[in-house]
Amino acid sequence: MAVTGSSVKANHGASVPDTSASQEQMSQLNWLQSRGIKVKDRVRLARLSHMRYQTPDMDALCDFMLSWCHLDALTCRNDFEELLSFYTTHFNIVPTDLLYMENDGHRMNVTTFMHLDLGQNHTDHHSFFLGASQTGSHVHHCSFEVFDYDTQHLGHQWLASKGYQSVWGVGRHILGSQIFDYWWDPAGNMVEHYADGDLVNEDTPIGILPAGHESLAIWGPEVPLAFLQ
Repeated sequence: MAVTGSSVKANHGASVPDTSASQEQMSQLNWLQSRGIKVKDRVRLARLSHMRYQTPDMDALCDFMLSWCHLDALTCRNDFEELLSFYTTHFNIVPTDLLYMENDGHRMNVTTFMHLDLGQNHTDHHSFFLGASQTGSHVHHCSFEVFDYDTQHLGHQWLASKGYQSVWGVGRHILGSQIFDYWWDPAGNMVEHYADGDLVNEDTPIGILPAGHESLAIWGPEVPLAFLQ
């Protein structure tokens, strides 16, 4: 959607649809049908509720987590299509955005942002993420929602003052629109806190677009190599 003079108000800014990032789209229903997924046969999840940590230094981890709440998980795997089929066939998890790479004219999906299919009820742009990886299977990061932009920066300053190591942020994602901030916890896990993310439902078309660094952020620091691994 073009931002016009009539769509901008003083002290209000402009609102851009969450689907404007991708020119190619497909309805959720058509995508499910194209993969032969039987909606009624899926296990219906109500929410993705927690992440389990195991570390020998629980005191240090607790101190870090207290300095930080929505939870999502990003998992990197080298058997992408197999996992995509597993989660979308057996559970009410569906893509929000699919990112692909081209090789000799053939498209290969390598990344997908996914949300819980709650019908007409709105839910977060993504609560689950699958990404192809050349370094083996691992959990990439977990994510916690904070109240607003001010809280985001207060959290950034607080963590920095405590000597924790920043990974990437503060910035604004393109897909999902979240204001993001990524940090390393004491055990070496990547943790994000974010604000102002998009909401989607079954009527939100699935975005289909090429994978690339330019799709990661609209503003913010240069993306570090550690985030891409």
